Amino acid sequence: MQMATVSEVQSMAREKDQTKRNDVPVKVDAHVVQRGRIAAAYKGVSLAEYFSETLRPIIEADIEREHRKGTQPTPPKRKEPK
Repeated sequence: MQMATVSEVQSMAREKDQTKRNDVPVKVDAHVVQRGRIAAAYKGVSLAEYFSETLRPIIEADIEREHRKGTQPTPPKRKEPK
């Protein structure tokens, strides 16, 4: 049985991560981030993974509920620059 080299394993892990998630920056309340870091540490996952896995089912449920009600999505209001 042939063993994979460390670089091959790292390369496969990078490819898996790139196909699995597409991280983007977002603004989140500092206290929520602080508490999220604690929760993520308890679970042994990254903050991004913790937020993604925690929010995904909530977001999907919200979308499904609003879709059933017939609500049309509206773009978020943007703050005007000062």
